[in-house]
Amino acid sequence: MQANPTPSHDPIAKIVGEIWQQHDGDMPGATSTLYQRVTQDQALLSAILPSMVMAWCRDRIGNHVGALRLAAMPSTVDAEQSSRLRSVIAKTLFDYPLPGGKRLGDANASEIRDGATSYERTAADAAHKARWLKRVAEKVGRTNKAENALTLAELEQIFEESRHEA
Repeated sequence: MQANPTPSHDPIAKIVGEIWQQHDGDMPGATSTLYQRVTQDQALLSAILPSMVMAWCRDRIGNHVGALRLAAMPSTVDAEQSSRLRSVIAKTLFDYPLPGGKRLGDANASEIRDGATSYERTAADAAHKARWLKRVAEKVGRTNKAENALTLAELEQIFEESRHEA
């Protein structure tokens, strides 16, 4: 039995849910079908593209800000340098973009908590996938390919088992 998320009025979430149900838990199959649907439906692609581009831009800016922070850290710090460093770090930290693009310095507590929750979900999802892929790699071995080493049922079982590991 699958848990169902709260009903959404988001048409994209509805499409994803329908495709997921059609594939009955087959992640690669559902992914392939969704990819085909998105790439063949210009309206759907146009609806998804802005958020994807925003996420990509947020990542690029975050990488740039990280590089700026690193470059701003001198090896020896006197009082004047320390003051400048604090100023640069404060500015870049308040400019940090929350999920959705809002600047941290302009966000209220609720928006900041929502951003933290978004990152927690992303981190939990990424950690699960990392555990799953490590276990799959162990089963596949150095010279084999995943499709030759595992059945879909085994792959799904490893996926579910790795979801609950710490």
